Amino acid sequence: MKTKHLEKIIDYTKSKERIEESKYFTKEFFEKYKIIKYRELIEKYEEIYFKSLNGTIYCKRKEDDEFIKEYSLYKLVFSDESIETGKEFLKELDEENHGLEYGENSDKEIEYDCFENNEAIYIGENENIFLDNDEEVWAFYQHIDEESDLDWDWIKLSDNFDKFMDELYYVEDKPKVEEHLEIIIDKENTTKRTERNSKYFTEEFFETYEIKKYRNLFEEYEEIWFTDDGYCQIRKERDKFDVFVWRLTLQDEEVERGKNVLMEMDEYNHETSDNRDDEIKYEMTDDLFPIKVTDGGYIFISKSTKEVWSFSSRRNSKKEIVWEWNLFGNNFDDFIDRIYIVPPVEDEEFNEKVKKWYDKAFEVLSKKEGKKQ
Repeated sequence: MKTKHLEKIIDYTKSKERIEESKYFTKEFFEKYKIIKYRELIEKYEEIYFKSLNGTIYCKRKEDDEFIKEYSLYKLVFSDESIETGKEFLKELDEENHGLEYGENSDKEIEYDCFENNEAIYIGENENIFLDNDEEVWAFYQHIDEESDLDWDWIKLSDNFDKFMDELYYVEDKPKVEEHLEIIIDKENTTKRTERNSKYFTEEFFETYEIKKYRNLFEEYEEIWFTDDGYCQIRKERDKFDVFVWRLTLQDEEVERGKNVLMEMDEYNHETSDNRDDEIKYEMTDDLFPIKVTDGGYIFISKSTKEVWSFSSRRNSKKEIVWEWNLFGNNFDDFIDRIYIVPPVEDEEFNEKVKKWYDKAFEVLSKKEGKKQ
């Protein structure tokens, strides 16, 4: 189905139609959650991508919302696999809540309230929205609390799914390409290509990873250095968890080194798994494309999802070194859009024009429409 409203918010060129009938989105499902207006949409599509090239899709929020004024979305996934993954998440959430309340070794029977009373729909970035038994739409949202620590809370998005879809709106809010690159790139240290033909950065590469807005970076440069104090905004608000970004090394030999790193990771995972006697599967090597960003550090673009990830270490609360994956962007273009520069505090003559755009960029990227930084 295509209406004027859906044409404004959905990218039909990326959305994927169903190949076979779903075992979850049945007549009983639509009757239970009273989905009428957008039933046909769910029946026809397995994945719905929202428009994101030059803007963002938002869910209407209440002015006095305690946690977040706006909630942005990238896609909705209606595949059976994603539903099952969401059910597992709800089950694990119930078990975790039970352990926190009664202790991990409690003999008290676990009550699976979340699992039995909610249906999860995947929206990307390891997040879901949830339909409860009252037909209301909720999100379990990660945010920064008053003490600058990560916290989780439930937030209501709408009274029902049809209303939730009706209230989605598009805002053309991405920074202009030339202005953005002028601010974040250190042109003095950036190296242009001497040979135009790269072995890896071909037409097929740009189509596979859906790189459009910043395609010229691969075509024109071998190494891109970012201005001092460049960070990638990996969460909803600028905070201490954002990641320093040094450079992008786009030389073929560095790509090959990165591919070797992925192969070594696959081999290590295989050797330390319970299935080490089976034939090795190079899953990360096949799916991820490496780009060097620091000495020995890489970001990875996923062939299957187009998302940009990093794999890095940090110290946890017990001072132990742990490794974790961090999402850097919904796609490469989004990753570049998220990079921002922290102006030097001591520089009182910091260009006012740049500063004004810098503040506006954060207002946009932080999803705080109308709120000045």
